[in-house]
Parts: sequence; structure tokens; C-alpha cells
Amino acid sequence: MADRQVISPNFFNLPWEDVVFPHIFPCFTIPQLFQLRKVCIFFREACDSYFSWQRTLDCSRISSRLTSNAFMLMTKSNSCLRTLVLKNCKSWLSDDVLVELLKRNTRLCELDLTACSSLTNLALFTLAEFNPDLKVLKLRECRWVSSDAITQLSLCCNSLQIIDLTGCWDVADSCVSSLASCCNGLQTVLLNDCYGISDNCVRIIANSCPQLKHLGLRGCWRVSNSAVKLIGEYCSLLSVLEVKDCRDISEVSLARLRVRGVQIDVEKTKWQRMAIGVNENREQMDWQFPLVNLNI
Repeated sequence: MADRQVISPNFFNLPWEDVVFPHIFPCFTIPQLFQLRKVCIFFREACDSYFSWQRTLDCSRISSRLTSNAFMLMTKSNSCLRTLVLKNCKSWLSDDVLVELLKRNTRLCELDLTACSSLTNLALFTLAEFNPDLKVLKLRECRWVSSDAITQLSLCCNSLQIIDLTGCWDVADSCVSSLASCCNGLQTVLLNDCYGISDNCVRIIANSCPQLKHLGLRGCWRVSNSAVKLIGEYCSLLSVLEVKDCRDISEVSLARLRVRGVQIDVEKTKWQRMAIGVNENREQMDWQFPLVNLNI
């Protein structure tokens, strides 16, 4: 019987796209991949090919250590990104770096620009033009976001399901109304601390977004009970509602939502049964008054 040839395991013989890229390289952090890239020509080519192959890029864990040059090296040959997380990349991320990447990657489904303070609305207009299938957009604490940019996104990206505009102070009723009207599949809308939001756009959200599950209105002091009642009436899938610091929203509109099991970020108002007088009747006994603590 002929001797069988024994082949010893060899990393250099492993197929990249079938084994190395999906199963080995994801175990390394981005800094480790850059260190590996310095070992030899083979690993430099392998790492560069991996950067151009990957569908998901999350830079949030090393946002303060990463540089624009390193980011451009990772993304210069990539045109197949689906998820891009750039949370807190505010020290080096600019329009010059991001815009070309958005033009090249036209199938993005999720983009997180939380706290990226060095960008401008040019990035959002480019995103709207080249990525119509976007589903998740997070712009929390991006003060530079304008109503015009959000309106353009609503017209071009009709597949949006999740949008976070928390702390985007220039966001107004007009752009949110356009967003709700054009993107009827919205499931999460976070408008916390958007002080220009009023009942008008909340009513349009209620009428246009039947799949809504999470609505954030914290700090939106112009929103009142009437708009929240409409949300409860038309959005049957609602599971989370944020209304803290909304002075005109009370248990008048929240009580029915609590019965449905909706999670609300304010505690239920404490009530205490109080006697009216000596000649009180059953109706008067059913009256309830809010318990106010005057021990100041």
C-alpha cells in the first residue's frame, strides 16, 4: 500500500474568504490587525484584503485612538459595507474622510454617527443620495444636523426603520413630519431634547407609523396629552415611551398605555383618596386627588 502523504496544518494554505476572514480575523481587534499587518508582506496583503472584504466596521471602541489616515487605509478599497459604526469619532472624522466612503459604499443598511461633532450636513446629503436602502441612522448629539438634511433623507431613504435624533436641536416639526409621512415602516423614533418638536409632528407620527414600537419625546416640552393619546390609539405595537420632563404630559394620557404594558420612563403619579365633608356621598368618595408633599 502506497504511503499516504501527510499534510501538516499551515496557516498560509488556508483559504482567506472561506476560513481566515469569517472565522479567524474577526477574533482580532483593529489595533491587533494593524500589528499583524506589520509582520510580513503576506499578512499585510491578508489584512488589506480583509479590510476590503468586511461588511461590518465598528470603530466605537477605539474612537479616541484611531486616526483619519488609519481609517482611510482600512476603507480605501471597501465598497461592500453594510454596517458602519463611528460612534464618538469626533476628534478625527470629517466630511473629507466620510463623504468618499459613503459614495463608494452604496448598500449601507446601518450608520451610527453618534457624537461626531466635526461633520456637516454634506455627509447626510451624500448619504441620502447614494444609500437609498438605509434602515438605521443614529445621529445622537450631532448639533450640526439641520431640518433640510433630515427632510432630504426622508425623501430618499424610505426604508428607514430606526432613527435617533436625540439632542439635534435644529430638528423641527416640518422635517419629522416628512420623515413620518415618507418612511411608514419606522419602528423607533427618538426625538429626545429636540425642543422644536410639538403636537403637530407627533400626530403625523401616530397617523403614519403603525409599526412604531419606541418613541422618545423626553424634554419635548411642547408636546401635550392630546398627541400622546393619538399615539396610544393608532400605534398598537408601542412598547416604550419616553416622556420625562414633558410638563404637559400626565396620567391623563399615560394611564391607558400603562394598562397595555407600555414601558414609560416616568413614575405613576401617586393618588390618595380624600374625604370631602360630613355629607359626602358615594360619588364624592370616588373622587381622587394627587398626593402632594408639602414638606419642603
